[in-house]
Parts: sequence; C-alpha cells; structure tokens
Amino acid sequence: MTDLQFQSGDYAHGAGALAAEIVRLAQRSTLLARARRRETLAGIGLAPVLLDRLGLPDPETVAAELERLDAPTADDVPHTWVRAL
Repeated sequence: MTDLQFQSGDYAHGAGALAAEIVRLAQRSTLLARARRRETLAGIGLAPVLLDRLGLPDPETVAAELERLDAPTADDVPHTWVRAL
C-alpha cells in the first residue's frame, strides 16, 4: 500500500506534474502486481508460454519497465509526497 501525502510546497509544481506522478505510480503498481501474478501462476505450474500469452511480464521485462518508469526526466519533480506504508 502507498500513502500519498501532500505538503503545501508540492502544489507549486503544478497539477500536471502531480497528475503525471500519480499516473507513474499507478503504472508501477500495475506492473508489479502483474509480475506477482506471473510468479504465482508459475508456482502452480502454468507453462511460461501461457504466462506470456496472458501478457504477464517476465523478470527481464519488469526490470526494464521499472528502469524506464523510475528514470529521471528533464521535467522531474521531487517525489516528496510518496511514502510507503
């Protein structure tokens, strides 16, 4: 679970930056949930080809996507409002 907390200074970055960060976090969470689902199904014996057909990411894809999602950009804003629970 992730708790989003906003300080008054966080709003200075603009609504677009805040929305982009929320979308990024949602994409990251979805990716990790899909990876966990793949691990669970693989653990009960589902063949890798079937896991691929379900669109569940393999570890290499997860690593590459996390790197892409977490890479700093020119428009990056500090992620001060994100706090893991």
